[in-house]
Order: sequence, then C-alpha cells, then structure tokens
Amino acid sequence: MREYGRMGELPPDYDYDPGRWQSWEAPHDVHEMIAPELRGPTLDVGCGEGRLASLLGNGVSWIGVDSAPTQLAANP
Repeated sequence: MREYGRMGELPPDYDYDPGRWQSWEAPHDVHEMIAPELRGPTLDVGCGEGRLASLLGNGVSWIGVDSAPTQLAANP
C-alpha cells in the first residue's frame, strides 16, 4: 500500500470534479459545533470553501489553508 506524504503526489480531486465537494452532507455539522467555542486565532487546515470562517464570531481571526485551488476560489 502506497502512502502519499508529499504535496503534489495525489492531486486534489476537487479540482477535477468541483461538484463533488457539494455532493455529501455530514449528519452533524462540525463547524456549527466548534465555531462557538473558538476564542482566539484559528488555523483551518483543509478549509474548503470557508464554512468555519462564515460561522466565527467577531474578534476571532481566521486563516484558511487548502490544497485545492477550486476550493480556495470559492472561499469568501
């Protein structure tokens, strides 16, 4: 079984099939559960289109990182 440890070895499929990232919905929205608890600077790795950022309260700084340019383009 091959492990993918470096960026670029496994291209993000969101860039080849942008509709895929909107095709699944979690039974519980982790963003809605965690956002009210965050108080300080937040690093969101795998931020997608920025769902967590849209739920954060005033005064919470946010930095989003994602490997898929399609996701980042949709990020507010």
